[in-house]
Amino acid sequence: LALSNEPDTLDSARTIDIAALFIIQNTMEGLVSLDPHLNPTPAAAESWSVSEDQRTFTFRLREDAKWSDGISLEAKHFVAAWRRAIAPETASQTAYLLYPIENAEKIQKGELPPQSLAVRALDERTLEVNLQYPSATFLKTLSQPISFPVRMDIIEKRGERWFEPPHAISNGPYTLSEWQHDYKAVLLANKFYSGKAPSIEKAEIFFVEDHATSLSLFESGKIDIASIPFDHWERVQKSPLVHRSSNLATTFMVFNLHRPPFDQVAVRKAFSLAIDSSLLSKVTRGRGLPIETILPLELTDPQGAVRLSYNPGKAKKSWEEAGHLSHSSPYLIGSNGGEDYKTVLEWLQHEWKEKLGVITSIETSEWKVYFQRLKNDNPYPIYRFGWQAAVADPTDFLALFQSDNPNNFSGWNNPRYDALVREVSHLPIGERRRRLVQEALKILLQEEVVALPLYNFTRHRLIQPWVKGYWANGQGPCPLRDLSLADDATH
Repeated sequence: LALSNEPDTLDSARTIDIAALFIIQNTMEGLVSLDPHLNPTPAAAESWSVSEDQRTFTFRLREDAKWSDGISLEAKHFVAAWRRAIAPETASQTAYLLYPIENAEKIQKGELPPQSLAVRALDERTLEVNLQYPSATFLKTLSQPISFPVRMDIIEKRGERWFEPPHAISNGPYTLSEWQHDYKAVLLANKFYSGKAPSIEKAEIFFVEDHATSLSLFESGKIDIASIPFDHWERVQKSPLVHRSSNLATTFMVFNLHRPPFDQVAVRKAFSLAIDSSLLSKVTRGRGLPIETILPLELTDPQGAVRLSYNPGKAKKSWEEAGHLSHSSPYLIGSNGGEDYKTVLEWLQHEWKEKLGVITSIETSEWKVYFQRLKNDNPYPIYRFGWQAAVADPTDFLALFQSDNPNNFSGWNNPRYDALVREVSHLPIGERRRRLVQEALKILLQEEVVALPLYNFTRHRLIQPWVKGYWANGQGPCPLRDLSLADDATH
């Protein structure tokens, strides 16, 4: 296979990188996994029960579950992992996913010690979790790496790079046997894994940033699964090797309020009004589905709030009212690399020049470098960001713009928005929840114009004919353990 970048880290508490998550989800296993329809199914936990008030979950681990060094998987390994993930010093990008657990948010904000997290091992195989409120998404969250177990003895012994071979251990269907930086990772079947045994003993994962290169490797038979670049889609779209599936992932531009003149809402409105997002279908050759909110199309209310409608006249007027008709240097647009992203950014660059007379420059870098720049005093007045749903729920995307969310690099802080998203996360599925989601989107996209929605990623992959069993759901491709190779494969 090929991944579009090398992982920044394989620490499950610290990464939001898609490449890293792919490797982690094939080498590690949480309490539950998600089936093709995004329903929770037993994984490390063979069963669970929920209290009548929906606030206490009790999980029973598989009796034969082991780590790849033969040591038994125990409930205490989940307790340790969750305490570590929620601790402020871990600086997790996704610790907020654990906020439904009693005391989690207070711990993350430094108000309580990690030991006060309301999760405990009743015995070696039984884990009890108490929530501060009933959560519509909590169980599905437990399929995500932030909730995966860890062995603190390994972390304490090996330090910051505890997850790297030859010392890496795992509790999932594969182990990480090699990691050749800037080249590839190699996974081997975990002989101690007691779940569904992988049919494929060895998987090589190459780090290939350029999708066109991946496609070339696929067409020469050197890799078995490949992404399809925008500019090659028309050529390959009718191939019987193309696999299509939904994708709960979107990308959008974000305005950085710490970089003038984007601290002015009139400027942000001008840049948003100048873009006709319906044209993105043509720009992406049909590979990106234009969106009017930051939410994936499957999670979007067709009657709900959307971004400001394209209106070049209003865009020009808003720009003039802001008083920034000239500027001495181009406004910098940031993104991680890849020709597909560059194509979209160059189109935006052209549109802003034509509609507003604004000069911009584009800076791209590999994901690890780009993400560090976002975290360390984000230098970009406008930057591209994307999100793959950790949980199939609007709150997973809305939370990105809460003022205390570690993935909010915009400098935007709106107490009303924060309160709305918090309330939504506490509510069961229903009309009030739906209405508050729309109120939050209206603030984000119409009143404050912090983000400019672009498109919903499609998940179109080329799969070699000898690869059997491939499937994908809205949150990602199937586990490698579900794949097999035809007996007569000749590649």
